[in-house]
Amino acid sequence: MEKVLIGVGCSHTQGCACITGVGTEERVYELASIQLKHKYKKQKVNTDWITENFSWIGHLGNLLNVDKKLNFGSGGKGVEHCVRTLRNYAFRKKDLSNHLIIFQVPSLDRREVFWDNEGHKKIDMIRNMIVQPSKIIKTFINYFHEPDYYVVKYMYELYFIQDYLKRLGAKVYFFNMFSTEFSNLIKNPKEYSDMEKKIKQHHNLHNWSSELTEMITMNEIIENLNIIDFVIPDVQRLDTEGLVKDDSHFSEAGNKQLAEYIYNGLKNEALFT
Repeated sequence: MEKVLIGVGCSHTQGCACITGVGTEERVYELASIQLKHKYKKQKVNTDWITENFSWIGHLGNLLNVDKKLNFGSGGKGVEHCVRTLRNYAFRKKDLSNHLIIFQVPSLDRREVFWDNEGHKKIDMIRNMIVQPSKIIKTFINYFHEPDYYVVKYMYELYFIQDYLKRLGAKVYFFNMFSTEFSNLIKNPKEYSDMEKKIKQHHNLHNWSSELTEMITMNEIIENLNIIDFVIPDVQRLDTEGLVKDDSHFSEAGNKQLAEYIYNGLKNEALFT
């Protein structure tokens, strides 16, 4: 049975910082700078090239000697998108015993919203709404959006997608280099205890079966998530290598460093059954 590696996350996983025109379903893109074009002796690259040569997925897959590398990263997206992508893939497969899934946790402040932008209705990220000069949006942000609620909500989403994928046989691991909220929670699970309490109270309101549907605690979530925790000193980035000005995404060399750190966190694990 072939060994499959899936990487899921935001732009730091997808590798889209090296190209222009992101946000479409095109399969070929122009490299983002003259420097990148000189480095790779190409004007354009396809998505398979990005996964194989630029992303940490490609480098990690080589270290693990897998048969297939799947790039489920999506620039600018958050936990909701990542979880939906994994669910859509997994329910069609049923058996994931030959799968290793590495989940790069995006910032937990990335919330999807459906909104009417002057007659143009669309699904967008809430951070794109915040910059709009609208009294209605300010009212929404002030009264109907509480960031702490979504941090706790998304932690539950991470736990339950891990549980679902594991029940299908997959090995699932998370790493937290690009989410401040996730990193803080690992170190201090009680940071959001007030919000956790509010959600539990709401859950139990008029719940005749609360003893059967009791929520797990944030402590339990963090104890049971398979987290690879590391810090990479002096990582190589696009701007520090002079490849894309003012872009702090990892370069190919940085993604190779990242892959090596992930690999070192996994090398003593039985990854495929």
